[in-house]
Amino acid sequence: MFDNGDSHHRFDEIRLLASRRRSPVRIVCVGTMVPAASDLVRECLSDSRIPAVSVVYPDPDGPSFLRWIDTTGGESWHAWILRRSILRSVAQVREHFPQAANRLSVGLHRFEMLAEFVLIGADAVLVLDAAAEPMAIANDFSKSVLLTPDDHGPVLGMFAGLWRLIEADGNTSWLTSPVEPDSLPQWPSLYKGNAVLEVIDEVHGSKPAAGGVHRTFEKWCSGARENASEMAWVVAAHGIRKHTRHFRPVGWTDAVGSDLSMLVSHAAPVSMEAVHGISLFELACTLNRIGQHDGSTVAACGILGEIVYDSIQSLSEFRSVADSVRVDFPKVSYPYGEQGDMALRCLADGGIPAASLADAVADFRRLGELLESSCTVAFRDAHLKNRIWVTDESAAELGCRLIRLDTDEIRAEIARCVVDIDFESAGRFVTPWDDVAHILFFEMSGLGPLSPSDDGMNAYEQWWGPVLDSERLLQTVLVRSTREACRRWWYARNMPRTYSRRYSMESTDAFLDLALWAASQLNGVDHLAKVLAILQERGRLALDLPRRSHPHIPAALPLDCRSRRAAFRPGPADCRS
Repeated sequence: MFDNGDSHHRFDEIRLLASRRRSPVRIVCVGTMVPAASDLVRECLSDSRIPAVSVVYPDPDGPSFLRWIDTTGGESWHAWILRRSILRSVAQVREHFPQAANRLSVGLHRFEMLAEFVLIGADAVLVLDAAAEPMAIANDFSKSVLLTPDDHGPVLGMFAGLWRLIEADGNTSWLTSPVEPDSLPQWPSLYKGNAVLEVIDEVHGSKPAAGGVHRTFEKWCSGARENASEMAWVVAAHGIRKHTRHFRPVGWTDAVGSDLSMLVSHAAPVSMEAVHGISLFELACTLNRIGQHDGSTVAACGILGEIVYDSIQSLSEFRSVADSVRVDFPKVSYPYGEQGDMALRCLADGGIPAASLADAVADFRRLGELLESSCTVAFRDAHLKNRIWVTDESAAELGCRLIRLDTDEIRAEIARCVVDIDFESAGRFVTPWDDVAHILFFEMSGLGPLSPSDDGMNAYEQWWGPVLDSERLLQTVLVRSTREACRRWWYARNMPRTYSRRYSMESTDAFLDLALWAASQLNGVDHLAKVLAILQERGRLALDLPRRSHPHIPAALPLDCRSRRAAFRPGPADCRS
């Protein structure tokens, strides 16, 4: 075991050993060695007696990379930082040694790797500690060990065999052209890959908070269109809030920046006000739990109803703003068919017959074309997770306090404390039924087809207005809930720790139930319904994930909502084009 932390000493050990034996050097990077690889390659290429140097990195856009990120906690900004570090190292290695191009090979692999190593010929290996922190960016080789044939012959053969597998694997990309270190990620569409960091600055900032501390959230979206949309809405937020009662978008603020944020991306993030609290979805889950106790049901139902009502009104105001000139940038139809196609194909490794999956994709593509012709309103992505109740209380503390308040006090708190976030999808058009259904038909709303005492069409009409095209509404619900179900399946299989953190308050089958309910009332979607049924059954058998632990409580309909229904007059946005 090496007894000091000098990386150059280790590089010399490797170079001298390979030089004496005139052996090629093969380097497998994972985490710790990524930033050191270019130095190690340079050391080896400087010695003409070393015939070849090969180095492979984890492909930062591959599923195995995201599974590995999951082991570190699954935060997406971790993925951004390590992805950028890998691509910068690849660029350095390839572009800084053009004179040795015939001796140097650089590749990206998609293997599940726990250890990183340097193979010297076929009979010596420098192995880094397999338990080392993957996010480490320092050149720390203090836990590395040099294996030699005298003591570790069988182990050396294992590493040599692993290298041969990497070389022969069709998913290993041997790079022949330059890479762009600051390119946007190409992660699976089901992965929520936006990076959000809170930055705290005790000195700078034009609007310091109490105690001279300036807090911001900095967000990097995984697409240029999404970034432009987010920026447009937060920049316009302060002006919007002067003209709306229920839609309260989080606003832009001066960027603070930090050493960590510069590691995430070279691009400037969208900098916005830091809002701390709990999502309305989490509060709704808490109210459902509180509502199971005798004496609390009526109060909890009423609060839940006020939350849903305010969110419906917020959506209505958002659409009015989106139709105005306050936020002006190009909008395109949401690609329902393409997104559904990619979502279903992520199930290919889940044991679903290939023919059944292909038929389901065809159903989804056909549905997508129908819905894309009906896209007439801006996409809010109006799930209650995108509304934050700003508070220092826990969800349980807030819920227990609210049930002791009267209706006017609850409404005043909602108006004062609830903030709308996440506008990256607002640059797309969706069907008029999309966002409404996403508010009313989520698992803990107590409304719609998941509630034993109600049905979807009745709930929709009570809370929003007449259903003028029930078929398009059902198609929208089927498409949206299928994609959400596939997302949860994908996370459960590929990033289980992140699944537990992100979806711990949900049951596994809520969106599957919703999709199957919609499919049961539509014609021409039998293949998709069959795959959903298989997915539901396999999920119950194979995944150790939470089921519903208690029944839902129905959200009490606020008086304002009844008044709105009586005065409702459908406009173009509520009618099929």
